[in-house]
Amino acid sequence: MSPLVSYSLILSVSAAFFAWVGTWALVGLLPRLSVMDAPNERSNHAAPVPRGGGLAVIAATLFFLLVSGMTAPLFLAVALAALISFADDRKGQPIGRRLLVHIMAAVLAVSTITPPIFQGYLPYLLDHTIAALALVFFMNIFNFMDGIDEISAMQTTSLCLGVVAMVVAVPALLDFPAVDALVLAGAMAGFWYFNRHPARIFLGDVGSIPVGLLLGTLLLILASQGQWAAALILPAYYLTDAGSTLLSRLARRQKLHQAHSEHAYQQAVRRGLSHRTVVRQILTLNLLLIALAVVSSLDPWLGAACVVVAYAASGALTLLLHGVRRGAASSLSAGHA
Repeated sequence: MSPLVSYSLILSVSAAFFAWVGTWALVGLLPRLSVMDAPNERSNHAAPVPRGGGLAVIAATLFFLLVSGMTAPLFLAVALAALISFADDRKGQPIGRRLLVHIMAAVLAVSTITPPIFQGYLPYLLDHTIAALALVFFMNIFNFMDGIDEISAMQTTSLCLGVVAMVVAVPALLDFPAVDALVLAGAMAGFWYFNRHPARIFLGDVGSIPVGLLLGTLLLILASQGQWAAALILPAYYLTDAGSTLLSRLARRQKLHQAHSEHAYQQAVRRGLSHRTVVRQILTLNLLLIALAVVSSLDPWLGAACVVVAYAASGALTLLLHGVRRGAASSLSAGHA
Protein backbone atom coordinates (compact mmCIF):
# COMPACT_ATOMS: atom_id res chain seq x y z
CA MET A 1 0.00 0.00 0.00
CA SER A 2 1.45 3.37 -1.04
CA PRO A 3 2.07 6.09 1.57
CA LEU A 4 -0.60 8.30 -0.08
CA VAL A 5 -3.24 5.57 0.15
CA SER A 6 -2.36 4.85 3.79
CA TYR A 7 -2.44 8.57 4.61
CA SER A 8 -5.81 9.02 2.88
CA LEU A 9 -7.36 6.05 4.67
CA ILE A 10 -6.12 7.29 8.05
CA LEU A 11 -7.67 10.70 7.39
CA SER A 12 -10.93 9.10 6.23
CA VAL A 13 -11.26 6.81 9.24
CA SER A 14 -10.36 9.67 11.58
CA ALA A 15 -13.01 11.90 9.98
CA ALA A 16 -15.56 9.09 10.37
CA PHE A 17 -14.75 8.67 14.07
CA PHE A 18 -14.92 12.38 14.90
CA ALA A 19 -18.10 12.85 12.89
CA TRP A 20 -19.63 9.88 14.73
CA VAL A 21 -18.72 11.33 18.13
CA GLY A 22 -19.90 14.80 17.12
CA THR A 23 -23.21 13.52 15.77
CA TRP A 24 -23.77 11.46 18.91
CA ALA A 25 -23.32 14.64 20.97
CA LEU A 26 -25.65 16.63 18.70
CA VAL A 27 -28.44 14.05 19.06
CA GLY A 28 -28.71 15.14 22.70
CA LEU A 29 -27.74 18.81 22.32
CA LEU A 30 -29.88 20.02 19.41
CA PRO A 31 -33.26 19.32 21.09
CA ARG A 32 -32.13 21.56 23.98
CA LEU A 33 -31.40 24.32 21.45
CA SER A 34 -34.82 23.73 19.85
CA VAL A 35 -33.22 22.92 16.49
CA MET A 36 -35.86 20.38 15.52
CA ASP A 37 -37.57 19.35 12.32
CA ALA A 38 -41.27 19.12 13.17
CA PRO A 39 -43.36 16.94 10.84
CA ASN A 40 -45.79 18.69 8.49
CA GLU A 41 -47.77 17.85 5.36
CA ARG A 42 -44.56 17.87 3.28
CA SER A 43 -42.51 15.73 5.69
CA ASN A 44 -41.61 12.06 5.39
CA HIS A 45 -41.26 11.51 9.14
CA ALA A 46 -43.91 11.25 11.86
CA ALA A 47 -42.18 12.69 14.97
CA PRO A 48 -39.88 15.69 15.62
CA VAL A 49 -36.24 14.92 14.80
CA PRO A 50 -33.14 17.03 15.59
CA ARG A 51 -31.91 18.92 12.53
CA GLY A 52 -28.28 19.95 12.27
CA GLY A 53 -26.17 16.79 12.20
CA GLY A 54 -24.26 18.45 9.40
CA LEU A 55 -22.41 20.48 12.05
CA ALA A 56 -20.43 17.38 12.99
CA VAL A 57 -19.93 16.34 9.37
CA ILE A 58 -18.64 19.75 8.29
CA ALA A 59 -16.45 20.22 11.39
CA ALA A 60 -14.77 16.84 10.89
CA THR A 61 -14.42 17.37 7.14
CA LEU A 62 -12.92 20.83 7.43
CA PHE A 63 -10.46 19.81 10.13
CA PHE A 64 -9.06 16.84 8.22
CA LEU A 65 -9.09 18.66 4.89
CA LEU A 66 -7.00 21.37 6.54
CA VAL A 67 -4.62 18.67 7.70
CA SER A 68 -4.36 17.44 4.10
CA GLY A 69 -3.71 20.93 2.71
CA MET A 70 -7.10 22.54 2.04
CA THR A 71 -6.78 26.03 0.54
CA ALA A 72 -7.96 29.09 2.46
CA PRO A 73 -10.55 30.17 -0.18
CA LEU A 74 -12.21 26.74 -0.16
CA PHE A 75 -12.23 26.65 3.65
CA LEU A 76 -13.87 30.09 3.70
CA ALA A 77 -16.39 29.01 1.07
CA VAL A 78 -17.49 25.97 3.09
CA ALA A 79 -17.56 27.98 6.34
CA LEU A 80 -19.74 30.70 4.77
CA ALA A 81 -22.15 28.13 3.36
CA ALA A 82 -22.36 26.36 6.73
CA LEU A 83 -22.93 29.56 8.73
CA ILE A 84 -25.81 30.90 6.61
CA SER A 85 -27.32 27.41 6.47
CA PHE A 86 -27.22 26.91 10.24
CA ALA A 87 -28.84 30.31 10.69
CA ASP A 88 -31.53 29.14 8.27
CA ASP A 89 -31.96 25.87 10.20
CA ARG A 90 -32.48 27.79 13.44
CA LYS A 91 -34.70 30.74 12.49
CA GLY A 92 -34.97 30.87 8.72
CA GLN A 93 -33.25 33.36 6.43
CA PRO A 94 -34.56 35.40 3.47
CA ILE A 95 -33.96 33.62 0.18
CA GLY A 96 -32.07 36.64 -1.19
CA ARG A 97 -29.57 36.57 1.66
CA ARG A 98 -29.06 32.82 1.34
CA LEU A 99 -28.56 33.05 -2.41
CA LEU A 100 -26.05 35.89 -2.06
CA VAL A 101 -23.93 33.86 0.38
CA HIS A 102 -24.23 30.79 -1.83
CA ILE A 103 -22.91 32.79 -4.78
CA MET A 104 -20.03 34.16 -2.70
CA ALA A 105 -19.15 30.64 -1.53
CA ALA A 106 -19.32 29.25 -5.06
CA VAL A 107 -17.07 32.01 -6.45
CA LEU A 108 -14.50 31.29 -3.74
CA ALA A 109 -14.64 27.54 -4.40
CA VAL A 110 -14.32 27.93 -8.18
CA SER A 111 -11.36 30.30 -7.72
CA THR A 112 -9.36 27.35 -6.31
CA ILE A 113 -9.67 25.39 -9.57
CA THR A 114 -6.64 26.33 -11.67
CA PRO A 115 -7.19 24.90 -15.18
CA PRO A 116 -9.98 26.35 -17.35
CA ILE A 117 -13.04 24.32 -16.42
CA PHE A 118 -14.37 24.39 -20.00
CA GLN A 119 -10.97 23.42 -21.46
CA GLY A 120 -10.25 26.90 -22.81
CA TYR A 121 -13.31 27.17 -25.05
CA LEU A 122 -14.56 30.16 -23.05
CA PRO A 123 -12.82 33.33 -21.84
CA TYR A 124 -11.50 32.94 -18.28
CA LEU A 125 -14.12 35.20 -16.64
CA LEU A 126 -17.04 33.57 -18.46
CA ASP A 127 -15.58 30.12 -17.75
CA HIS A 128 -15.52 30.68 -14.00
CA THR A 129 -18.82 32.60 -13.94
CA ILE A 130 -20.72 29.74 -15.55
CA ALA A 131 -18.94 27.24 -13.28
CA ALA A 132 -19.87 29.25 -10.17
CA LEU A 133 -23.53 29.44 -11.23
CA ALA A 134 -23.53 25.70 -11.92
CA LEU A 135 -22.08 25.14 -8.45
CA VAL A 136 -24.81 27.26 -6.83
CA PHE A 137 -27.38 25.20 -8.72
CA PHE A 138 -25.79 21.91 -7.67
CA MET A 139 -25.49 22.74 -3.97
CA ASN A 140 -29.16 23.70 -3.87
CA ILE A 141 -30.16 20.59 -5.82
CA PHE A 142 -28.30 18.51 -3.25
CA ASN A 143 -30.22 20.31 -0.51
CA PHE A 144 -33.58 19.78 -2.25
CA MET A 145 -32.86 16.07 -2.57
CA ASP A 146 -32.23 15.61 1.17
CA GLY A 147 -35.78 14.44 1.83
CA ILE A 148 -35.68 10.93 3.31
CA ASP A 149 -33.50 9.05 5.78
CA GLU A 150 -30.03 8.00 4.58
CA ILE A 151 -30.29 9.40 1.05
CA SER A 152 -27.74 12.22 1.42
CA ALA A 153 -25.26 10.01 3.28
CA MET A 154 -25.57 7.36 0.56
CA GLN A 155 -25.32 9.87 -2.29
CA THR A 156 -22.30 11.64 -0.79
CA THR A 157 -20.47 8.37 -0.27
CA SER A 158 -21.34 7.21 -3.80
CA LEU A 159 -20.11 10.42 -5.45
CA CYS A 160 -16.93 10.41 -3.38
CA LEU A 161 -16.18 6.80 -4.29
CA GLY A 162 -16.83 7.74 -7.92
CA VAL A 163 -14.21 10.49 -7.71
CA VAL A 164 -11.74 8.06 -6.12
CA ALA A 165 -12.45 5.49 -8.84
CA MET A 166 -11.74 8.10 -11.52
CA VAL A 167 -8.41 9.09 -9.93
CA VAL A 168 -7.39 5.43 -9.72
CA ALA A 169 -8.51 4.66 -13.29
CA VAL A 170 -6.94 7.72 -14.94
CA PRO A 171 -3.27 8.10 -13.90
CA ALA A 172 -3.07 11.60 -15.39
CA LEU A 173 -5.59 12.99 -12.88
CA LEU A 174 -4.40 14.85 -9.79
CA ASP A 175 -4.37 12.84 -6.56
CA PHE A 176 -5.76 15.43 -4.15
CA PRO A 177 -9.44 15.16 -5.22
CA ALA A 178 -9.34 11.50 -4.13
CA VAL A 179 -7.93 12.46 -0.73
CA ASP A 180 -10.62 15.14 -0.28
CA ALA A 181 -13.32 12.70 -1.40
CA LEU A 182 -12.20 10.03 1.08
CA VAL A 183 -12.24 12.54 3.95
CA LEU A 184 -15.75 13.71 3.07
CA ALA A 185 -16.97 10.14 2.61
CA GLY A 186 -15.52 9.20 5.98
CA ALA A 187 -17.20 12.10 7.76
CA MET A 188 -20.53 11.30 6.14
CA ALA A 189 -20.18 7.63 7.08
CA GLY A 190 -19.87 8.65 10.73
CA PHE A 191 -23.12 10.61 10.41
CA TRP A 192 -24.85 7.83 8.45
CA TYR A 193 -24.93 5.59 11.54
CA PHE A 194 -27.36 7.99 13.25
CA ASN A 195 -29.28 8.80 10.06
CA ARG A 196 -30.26 5.18 9.37
CA HIS A 197 -34.01 4.69 9.15
CA PRO A 198 -35.69 5.62 11.41
CA ALA A 199 -33.31 8.56 11.65
CA ARG A 200 -32.25 9.88 15.03
CA ILE A 201 -30.96 13.10 13.46
CA PHE A 202 -31.17 14.93 10.14
CA LEU A 203 -28.35 16.56 8.22
CA GLY A 204 -30.06 19.96 8.00
CA ASP A 205 -29.13 22.74 5.60
CA VAL A 206 -25.94 23.23 7.63
CA GLY A 207 -24.85 19.88 6.23
CA SER A 208 -26.54 19.55 2.85
CA ILE A 209 -25.53 22.97 1.45
CA PRO A 210 -21.77 22.84 2.25
CA VAL A 211 -21.58 19.13 1.40
CA GLY A 212 -23.21 19.94 -1.94
CA LEU A 213 -20.63 22.70 -2.38
CA LEU A 214 -17.74 20.29 -1.75
CA LEU A 215 -19.17 17.59 -4.01
CA GLY A 216 -19.85 20.07 -6.79
CA THR A 217 -16.30 21.38 -6.50
CA LEU A 218 -14.91 17.86 -6.83
CA LEU A 219 -17.00 17.30 -9.95
CA LEU A 220 -15.80 20.61 -11.43
CA ILE A 221 -12.20 19.55 -10.75
CA LEU A 222 -12.84 16.36 -12.76
CA ALA A 223 -14.30 18.49 -15.55
CA SER A 224 -11.34 20.88 -15.49
CA GLN A 225 -9.04 17.91 -16.10
CA GLY A 226 -10.97 16.83 -19.18
CA GLN A 227 -13.32 14.33 -17.51
CA TRP A 228 -16.55 16.16 -18.32
CA ALA A 229 -18.44 12.94 -19.07
CA ALA A 230 -17.66 11.54 -15.62
CA ALA A 231 -18.63 14.84 -13.96
CA LEU A 232 -22.04 14.60 -15.64
CA ILE A 233 -22.51 10.87 -15.09
CA LEU A 234 -21.80 10.54 -11.35
CA PRO A 235 -24.66 12.83 -10.15
CA ALA A 236 -27.05 11.69 -12.93
CA TYR A 237 -29.85 10.42 -10.68
CA TYR A 238 -29.97 13.55 -8.53
CA LEU A 239 -29.90 15.82 -11.57
CA THR A 240 -32.61 13.78 -13.31
CA ASP A 241 -35.02 13.54 -10.37
CA ALA A 242 -34.49 17.12 -9.21
CA GLY A 243 -34.43 18.56 -12.73
CA SER A 244 -37.67 16.88 -13.81
CA THR A 245 -39.36 17.96 -10.58
CA LEU A 246 -38.22 21.58 -10.96
CA LEU A 247 -39.45 21.67 -14.57
CA SER A 248 -42.81 20.25 -13.48
CA ARG A 249 -43.19 22.85 -10.74
CA LEU A 250 -42.11 25.60 -13.12
CA ALA A 251 -44.76 24.51 -15.62
CA ARG A 252 -47.37 24.76 -12.86
CA ARG A 253 -46.01 28.19 -11.83
CA GLN A 254 -45.14 27.03 -8.32
CA LYS A 255 -42.33 28.54 -6.26
CA LEU A 256 -39.17 26.59 -6.99
CA HIS A 257 -37.62 27.20 -3.55
CA GLN A 258 -40.72 26.18 -1.58
CA ALA A 259 -40.50 22.95 0.41
CA HIS A 260 -42.41 20.01 -1.11
CA SER A 261 -42.46 16.21 -1.43
CA GLU A 262 -42.80 15.88 -5.18
CA HIS A 263 -39.46 14.23 -5.99
CA ALA A 264 -39.75 10.68 -7.29
CA TYR A 265 -37.97 9.14 -4.30
CA GLN A 266 -40.28 11.03 -1.90
CA GLN A 267 -43.38 9.94 -3.76
CA ALA A 268 -42.25 6.31 -3.58
CA VAL A 269 -41.88 6.58 0.21
CA ARG A 270 -45.26 8.29 0.54
CA ARG A 271 -46.85 5.41 -1.33
CA GLY A 272 -45.44 2.91 1.14
CA LEU A 273 -41.97 1.99 -0.10
CA SER A 274 -39.52 2.02 2.81
CA HIS A 275 -36.78 4.65 3.07
CA ARG A 276 -34.15 1.92 2.99
CA THR A 277 -35.58 0.24 -0.12
CA VAL A 278 -35.57 3.51 -2.06
CA VAL A 279 -32.02 4.29 -0.93
CA ARG A 280 -30.84 0.82 -1.98
CA GLN A 281 -32.38 1.23 -5.42
CA ILE A 282 -30.60 4.56 -5.93
CA LEU A 283 -27.36 3.05 -4.56
CA THR A 284 -27.60 0.23 -7.10
CA LEU A 285 -27.97 2.81 -9.87
CA ASN A 286 -25.03 4.79 -8.46
CA LEU A 287 -22.78 1.74 -8.69
CA LEU A 288 -23.68 1.52 -12.39
CA LEU A 289 -22.97 5.25 -12.76
CA ILE A 290 -19.51 4.84 -11.20
CA ALA A 291 -18.73 2.05 -13.69
CA LEU A 292 -19.98 4.20 -16.59
CA ALA A 293 -17.87 7.14 -15.39
CA VAL A 294 -14.73 5.01 -15.41
CA VAL A 295 -15.54 3.62 -18.88
CA SER A 296 -16.20 7.16 -20.15
CA SER A 297 -12.54 8.05 -19.56
CA LEU A 298 -11.38 5.61 -22.27
CA ASP A 299 -12.57 7.61 -25.29
CA PRO A 300 -14.51 10.87 -25.90
CA TRP A 301 -17.14 9.21 -28.11
CA LEU A 302 -17.52 6.36 -25.68
CA GLY A 303 -17.85 8.98 -22.95
CA ALA A 304 -20.76 10.62 -24.79
CA ALA A 305 -22.47 7.24 -25.11
CA CYS A 306 -21.97 6.60 -21.38
CA VAL A 307 -23.61 9.93 -20.56
CA VAL A 308 -26.66 8.94 -22.63
CA VAL A 309 -26.86 5.55 -20.90
CA ALA A 310 -26.46 7.16 -17.47
CA TYR A 311 -29.33 9.57 -17.95
CA ALA A 312 -31.53 6.95 -19.59
CA ALA A 313 -31.02 4.68 -16.56
CA SER A 314 -31.59 7.59 -14.17
CA GLY A 315 -34.75 8.57 -16.03
CA ALA A 316 -35.99 4.98 -15.88
CA LEU A 317 -35.49 4.81 -12.09
CA THR A 318 -37.16 8.21 -11.67
CA LEU A 319 -40.20 7.00 -13.62
CA LEU A 320 -40.19 3.71 -11.70
CA LEU A 321 -40.22 5.48 -8.33
CA HIS A 322 -42.91 7.92 -9.51
CA GLY A 323 -45.01 4.98 -10.65
CA VAL A 324 -44.88 2.96 -7.43
CA ARG A 325 -48.42 2.03 -6.42
CA ARG A 326 -49.51 1.66 -2.83
CA GLY A 327 -50.40 -2.00 -3.22
CA ALA A 328 -47.03 -2.94 -4.66
CA ALA A 329 -44.96 -0.83 -2.27
CA SER A 330 -45.31 -3.07 0.76
CA SER A 331 -44.23 -6.18 -1.12
CA LEU A 332 -41.24 -4.37 -2.65
CA SER A 333 -40.18 -3.12 0.78
CA ALA A 334 -40.55 -6.58 2.27
CA GLY A 335 -38.40 -8.01 -0.49
CA HIS A 336 -35.59 -5.59 0.38
CA ALA A 337 -35.86 -5.89 4.16
